This record gives sequence, structure tokens and C-alpha cells, in this order.
Amino acid sequence: MKKIFSLGLIALALTCGFTSCDDDDDLPEVSIAVNFSDATEINGVLYVVQGETFEIESITPVNLDDGKPVELGGATYYWDYSPIGASMYKPFAFEIRVSPDTSVGRHSLQIYCPVYAVDKAPANAILSYTVEVVADEADLPDGGNTSVVTYPYLDDLDD
Repeated sequence: MKKIFSLGLIALALTCGFTSCDDDDDLPEVSIAVNFSDATEINGVLYVVQGETFEIESITPVNLDDGKPVELGGATYYWDYSPIGASMYKPFAFEIRVSPDTSVGRHSLQIYCPVYAVDKAPANAILSYTVEVVADEADLPDGGNTSVVTYPYLDDLDD
């Protein structure tokens, strides 16, 4: 009886050892284009005016893996690590009002987006931006961009 039980345990261990064929950590390789208005980007810093509203107009993922399809599952926005809202539908637009009470200086904007790509594990993209709040429009630097391509930090969606 002990031999049958031991053989059963060995067979079970071998079966479990061969059932996992997929690599769960095969995360997508993506870049994400973020377009905005009423803000300007220079050298990785977004500049916005205190008391004004700027808008994330669109968030667009690009799969770097041979052009296979990739989609976002929404976007959740954080200002200085506090949630301020979410956008669940393409193009994931969102208005951010910089209150007159917001201090002039450096702040942080984060955008969290679930990423789903063909033949890859679901992932969570984390986009982080330094935002410089200036007192008025005259303090905005010249020659900035209204679009940024980011290579986000990705982690397993289940973590």
C-alpha cells in the first residue's frame, strides 16, 4: 500500500512539473505616446500655469513587437501620488486643473494603464512625469513639445 501511495505522489509531482509551459513574466514591449494641450514639455519636464487647466488629449500605445496589436485598459491619473481621476475609454483624455492654491514648483504626475498585447502577459504601465508649475504664462519656456513618447515601467498586472 505504501508503494502505491509513493508511486501516486511521484506521478502527481511529475504531472505538476510539466503543466507550466507559459512564461508569466513575458511582458509586452511598448512605447506610449501622450499628447496634451495647455502644457509644454522641455527636457522631460511638463510646464503648466498655476490656476489653469491642462489636458491629456490622448494616450496611444505602440507595440514594439513586430506590430502586433496592443490595447490599454484605461488610465488612472495621480497628482503628487494622490488619485485625481480616471478615463476608461479611448483616447483616455483627462483634464487636470492646477488650482490657484497649488504651489509653484515641482510636482509629480503619474498615469497607470493596464496593457494587453498579443502573445504577452497582461501588464501595468506606469508613466511618471515631473511637472513644473509656474506663476503665469510669461514664465513658460519657449519651444516646448505637446507630445511625449515614453517607454514606461511595466510590471505584472497580477502583482
